[in-house]
Amino acid sequence: MDKTKVKSFSVWARRNLIKAVAKRALKIGVEKNSISEVEEFQHGFKIKGKEEIIDFPVRYRKTLIDNIKQKGFEEIIEEVACTWFFRFIALRYMEVNNYLPEKIIDLPLEKFPIDKQKYMPKLYKYILIKECNELGKIIPEIFQNKSDYMEILIPDNLLNGDSIIKRLVQDIEEECLKEENNFLQDYKGLCGVEVIGWMYQYYISEKKDEVFAALKENVKIEKENIPAATQLFTPKWIVKYMVENSLGRLWIDKFKGDSEYIDNEKCTSSKGGKLHIGLLKEKWQYYLEESKQGLEVEKELDEIRKYENNISPENIRILDPCMGSGHILVYAFDLLYEIYIDAGYNRREIPELILKNNIYGLDIDDKVTKLSSFALKMKARYYNKELFKDIQRDGLKLNICSIEESNEISKEVIDYFCSSQVLKKSINVKVKSPKNIVKNSRVGKSQDRLKVEEYNLRKDVEYLVNTFNNAKEYGSILEVRKINFEALESRIEEIKKEDNFIFGDYRKLILDKMSLLIKQGKIMSMKYDVVITNPPYMGLRGINSKLADFLINNFPISKYDLFSVYMEVCLKYSKKYGIVSMINQHSWMFLSSFMEFRNWLLDKSTFINMLHLGTRAFEENVGTIVQNVAYVSRNYSNYSYKTKVINLTKENSSEEKNIKLKEICSNISKREIYELALKQLFIIPSKPFAYWVNENILKVFSSFKPLSELAKPRQGMATSDNKRFLRQWFEVDINKIKFDANNSEEAQNSGKKWFPYNKGGEYRKWYGNNEFIINWENDGKEVKEYAAKLYKSYSRTIKNEKFYFKKGLTYTFISEDIGARYCQNGFIFDVAGSSIFTEKEEQINIVLALLCSKISKMFLDIMNPTYNIQVGDIKNVPISKKMLQEEISYKIKNLVHENIIISKNEWDSFETSWDFKWHPFLLIKNGELESDISEAEKSLCNKYISCGFDVWKSFTNKQFQKLKKNEEELNRMLIEIYGFKEELTPEVKDKDITIKKADRERDIKSFISFAVGCMFGRYSGYKKGLICAGRIDDSIIIPITEEECFEDDIVLRFINFVKALYGKETLNENLDFIADSIGRKSFETSRQCIKRYFLRDFYKDHLKIYKKKPIYWLLKSGKNEGFSALIYMHRYNENIIQSVRVNYVHLIVEKYTKQMNKLNTIVSSEDYSIKDVNSAKKDIEKVFKKIEECKEYEEFLEYLSARKMSIYLDDGIKVNYEKFQQIKFINSKGIEVKKDLFFKI
Repeated sequence: MDKTKVKSFSVWARRNLIKAVAKRALKIGVEKNSISEVEEFQHGFKIKGKEEIIDFPVRYRKTLIDNIKQKGFEEIIEEVACTWFFRFIALRYMEVNNYLPEKIIDLPLEKFPIDKQKYMPKLYKYILIKECNELGKIIPEIFQNKSDYMEILIPDNLLNGDSIIKRLVQDIEEECLKEENNFLQDYKGLCGVEVIGWMYQYYISEKKDEVFAALKENVKIEKENIPAATQLFTPKWIVKYMVENSLGRLWIDKFKGDSEYIDNEKCTSSKGGKLHIGLLKEKWQYYLEESKQGLEVEKELDEIRKYENNISPENIRILDPCMGSGHILVYAFDLLYEIYIDAGYNRREIPELILKNNIYGLDIDDKVTKLSSFALKMKARYYNKELFKDIQRDGLKLNICSIEESNEISKEVIDYFCSSQVLKKSINVKVKSPKNIVKNSRVGKSQDRLKVEEYNLRKDVEYLVNTFNNAKEYGSILEVRKINFEALESRIEEIKKEDNFIFGDYRKLILDKMSLLIKQGKIMSMKYDVVITNPPYMGLRGINSKLADFLINNFPISKYDLFSVYMEVCLKYSKKYGIVSMINQHSWMFLSSFMEFRNWLLDKSTFINMLHLGTRAFEENVGTIVQNVAYVSRNYSNYSYKTKVINLTKENSSEEKNIKLKEICSNISKREIYELALKQLFIIPSKPFAYWVNENILKVFSSFKPLSELAKPRQGMATSDNKRFLRQWFEVDINKIKFDANNSEEAQNSGKKWFPYNKGGEYRKWYGNNEFIINWENDGKEVKEYAAKLYKSYSRTIKNEKFYFKKGLTYTFISEDIGARYCQNGFIFDVAGSSIFTEKEEQINIVLALLCSKISKMFLDIMNPTYNIQVGDIKNVPISKKMLQEEISYKIKNLVHENIIISKNEWDSFETSWDFKWHPFLLIKNGELESDISEAEKSLCNKYISCGFDVWKSFTNKQFQKLKKNEEELNRMLIEIYGFKEELTPEVKDKDITIKKADRERDIKSFISFAVGCMFGRYSGYKKGLICAGRIDDSIIIPITEEECFEDDIVLRFINFVKALYGKETLNENLDFIADSIGRKSFETSRQCIKRYFLRDFYKDHLKIYKKKPIYWLLKSGKNEGFSALIYMHRYNENIIQSVRVNYVHLIVEKYTKQMNKLNTIVSSEDYSIKDVNSAKKDIEKVFKKIEECKEYEEFLEYLSARKMSIYLDDGIKVNYEKFQQIKFINSKGIEVKKDLFFKI
């Protein structure tokens, strides 16, 4: 299956259908904000004032309007679009597989005019609707018209070349829809009914992106968005692993408990058929044999197998509580079919037996539940060609539900349901007499018995209604106890027979809703032999408050994520000795927050086997942060049970993991298989499931002291609104920043507003990532007040204040490796940049050495191989006392000190550092760089940029190698101290050294950026450091033009800058070197190349360097590039816009006009060649567009200058920049337009 095509089609189909359905609604006079009046006719209606008659009953339109008022316009349009999407893909699937009944409808062609071509679209729509209505009798989940408006809003133009039906046929290959390909060993990729599940995941992918984009803006995920946020299609090979090792194991264990069982030999089944367990296991490519157990464990397992020996195919119950589109249940169907066949059942009977007896499913998504029902029926149809006839004759109820809410069920509806007038006819069940009703009376008396029955029924109904209030919020994690469902079902049947006009609305609500509540309640109250699922992954922080509170109150040890909650829930759904199989994120295995949960899991269950999948387990790109594990467990506990764990984390794709697992299952490979009792790992602090750890490492954990005895790792604060309180240092007035406060008192007395803030950042060791500042004016008054307002007490999120401004270490919370860095005094720290402090300052380097070594990486990977580096894990890193011995510590401290200096120098060589002094080429030129170059080389560096770069390149290479050598020496020392020569080697790869070597293109571009800074007075070619004042240009505007229209054009300025620094004599050589470094084309001069760079690429590079928070702002007239200029936002004033208009834009319009006149002269003259004339004509069109663009821009500038727009640096670059974007104004043509002053970021 070409997933790219499937995704492209599905995303397009959603957009197309939503537009088409909305257009159809408009056609019948229904819009979001208005509804037209209509005139009704015998066979339809028409909009008042229009001639076209709509051939649908007007009640369809009324139903539509009523539903829009209740649910909203967009929701109804989305619902209809999705319904027709399902119908189209279902029809296509059935067509390809020859599942459509041969004759569905009798078509009265005489009703249609003779000119059938003209009426073909209408005829096609008529047939399609009729066909759907007929199929609704067989597959009501997809085709039944529960809402009249589904027909009236069917999209038009379904036979057009670009219609959804045509695209569906063209884009989605028939082969990938054919069910039979599922059973071909050589067929690559997904196929059959499961493709429809993929199509739905892609269909809602844009909605999913919107939900997660909102989550980044701190918008919590509400219940209506949970399906979109959590839909993730499980790779088929993982599904097979889960099903074969749970359901398959249950069946195999049944015969292992039989005293006559011998593997690979035939055994007699309870039905009288013949079983061949060996052959079954050969079919199952992913079945894993249990680890060899000790004698005591084997005895227990034998007892369990005796219990399972009573299982027959018909009484196996399988539940997927988060079934999605039914992918797992569909494969379970295939495996169940094999089990029934081997047990001797009639082939035609099996599909319906499986649907009636074995398969159960739940989900909160109404839409995806329909697909699941469809998928299961199609799977049954594959095995039984007469299935549809059987359904029409006998009906078929599936045991799957979309979770319904009881919110609409009022007390009055309950009263009607429990009405005693009908109870005496309908209820005939055994009653437990409540004391408050029956006192000293015999239950046999009919009146009292009736009261008791009504009381019991009412209590059950009220319980059900209360349980499922807001059930969409909670889904299948709700716990439902056993009640008298038979009595409730009996009452439903009685109500169906009633003909009660007075209580008609109550009756309808009961039949529509109550029957569904009873069905789902029954499923949720049952226990299952096998529970298999891929649950939603959604952390507590991203969940809305209602669901979060529910998890905190009901699942105290698993509350941190929905997937871990489902691990607990699935065990509750499981029978004693039942089997649970899941795939989820692996964080529960390692994070310290899950430590209690891991204890609970081993107390309640036994893990039979696990696949540690790591990253990229899913075929879709969900990034490297998501790491997964799949497992099979049994609902019984034995600490001595040896779990088989297979490590697939080293494979780099889902397919590589699949191949490796198949090799292991077929005994081709035995690498990366671990067999151990998981409880033995609990000697490690935080008790992770670090299955790969050997005895030598466990010994270190048990005998060495934890780092917490030497250092204090501390979690940082959460501001609760980073946009409001954080800035990057270059955004604000540098005079408002206090960089070196030693304590809170000094910070407060400074009167400064902004202070350095550690916020993690990219992986980097030793020093760096100093980018952010926080508003901590008046001891953080504003931040604290905001936190107190949100949480009642600011200390909930603002932690460890006494450590603020102290020297220490910091690291990145979310990272593949810890990347610890030295932190000078003056910093406050974030939760994403948590910090470490020591009692004695000289111990800082000792701790830094440990945390930047391979030793700490190994320990942290054991305690928590996720991308979240927890404070608790750092506290538990074992530290050797030998590191503190004088001779060893002296050497360690010196090496670390060198590493810090090297990393700091490299960090400060870029202008994004607040300690940036000069560009490295100037450091070399002025003898500021510690480098062993000769006087002759220094002389050359004063004249040639190329010489300066060569010296810089040599210097950075030496620094890189020195840092690498130091890191390897530290690794060697620590490996020897800890005794890990067998486990680790000291060598460090170049990619793990976190300073940069020289790069000609990057460094020349940074030189150009430095030159622009000098033009604006931010820097100087003759004075080190940030220059906060200086008269460069009265207007502080630097134009960027294709033609050299202005004397202060940026290219001319840059050339003069190079000339001033390196001399006139070498100017051309230096410009050539610069041009060649930034990608000069073969036909360009150096000046042309530099001009092209400033026109096309300089600003793009500036945005990358400053992460879309530019300090230089690009004025741009529009897409025709009539005018561009840079201003420096720190030098902005209210008059600058007027200056741009008068001194630049007005003048450039005049120059373009003169150019236009010259071009017109060429065109009208006979003195020029045809080539010249044609070229002039093309240029006239370009210049005309530039003139028009600049004239409108000039009007816009005049409009803005009158407004005297100001900026406030403390608001940050994004806020200030956006003040000048998308501003409405009326141009000279009287048209209101939206205009940007600056380049659109």
